[in-house]
Amino acid sequence: MSAPLPRPFLVVWAGQSVSTVGSTMTGVGVAVWVFLETGSLVWLGALAAVQALPAIAVTTVLRAADRLDRRRLMILADLVAGVGTAGALVVAAVSEIAPWHLAVAGLVGGFGTAVQVAAYQAAVPHLVAPGAVDRANGLVQMSPAIGIVLGPAFATPIVAAWGVVALLVVDLATFAVGLLATLSTRFHAPPRRDGARADGHEPSGDATRGPVDDLADDGSLGAAVAWLASVGRPLLVLLVAMAVVNACLAFFNVGFLAIAIETGGA
Repeated sequence: MSAPLPRPFLVVWAGQSVSTVGSTMTGVGVAVWVFLETGSLVWLGALAAVQALPAIAVTTVLRAADRLDRRRLMILADLVAGVGTAGALVVAAVSEIAPWHLAVAGLVGGFGTAVQVAAYQAAVPHLVAPGAVDRANGLVQMSPAIGIVLGPAFATPIVAAWGVVALLVVDLATFAVGLLATLSTRFHAPPRRDGARADGHEPSGDATRGPVDDLADDGSLGAAVAWLASVGRPLLVLLVAMAVVNACLAFFNVGFLAIAIETGGA
């Protein structure tokens, strides 16, 4: 029988799910508002690029981030993500907000969100027993899907009725919910495997070690590329296929949003 999911994990998961819905709402709502204001596909595409760029860029620093405390990293990343939204609200309070303000805010917030997501996923073993990690990861993966369903449904009516500033207020409130959930929860150190050293790695010469263990010990980009080119070639094929599909969907998503807004409005 699977181990039950403990309350601390459920608290963090619920808070992060609310935050994810808020972030998805903002991404869609800002894109709708900018296209309504400018009628420009260039701006619409630029906003989509700004949202994707941080997730690509932070992969170069996640090796160092992996050595940091998961809880503190999540808190810090949430604060950075909130700074982008808060900055846009300050601009809206003192002057008229422009599309480039929202692009800068999205870029800053995107870096925080990208780091926070990685830290959150890595923190799951700190929140649940080993026997419950699979179910916990299932819930973690379900949160973005909830955001994809609920985000657009809530975002466009808010933009149509009250404008983009109201959407930014909602986004900042959802950030606060996620941050408070993490602040109120204590993480524990996951149990180490039998025979593990103090740094969490297996002793050298262990017959149970394999290529993945060696890759984890090295942790460099070069080691990852070498592994993908040999033992991990099936994963490389899958990654290439996913990249091609996502590239095609990127064109479709931007074009579909523009056509929908031109046809029926927000």
